[in-house]
Amino acid sequence: MKTTTGQIVNLISNDVSKFEELSLFMHHMWSTPLEALVVFGLIWNKIGIATLFGYAVLLLLVPLQLFFSKKFGTYRKNTIRWTDERVKITNEILVGCQIVKMYRWEEALETIVHNAKKNEIKSIRKATRIRAINVSMFFFHHYH
Repeated sequence: MKTTTGQIVNLISNDVSKFEELSLFMHHMWSTPLEALVVFGLIWNKIGIATLFGYAVLLLLVPLQLFFSKKFGTYRKNTIRWTDERVKITNEILVGCQIVKMYRWEEALETIVHNAKKNEIKSIRKATRIRAINVSMFFFHHYH
């Protein structure tokens, strides 16, 4: 399997940022369950059995967040594919710049790059909508 320049650029820019995000949020794996237990005890002490209803709502939101996460992953993969395509096309144009000028292919290639960028942006918008819904659910059930 041959790795294209676009794939290498994406790996460098995207994967490094994911490791950075991991380092920021990794502590939540141990602190969130502990925090949930402590808060459960405090709320139970104040309002009693109604605490179970609140925690049931939180548990019902977990599958919904999993669904949104899977959708976001699908859209993210599409975005990466379109970005790879656009970078590959741009690289090919830059490598063959003299030929492009000689045959006057600038406008045709501009259209191809524009269409690739349009598909990439469309995929990014879909992923951003899903992520916005997922993040808003996070804030809704953590602060209300």
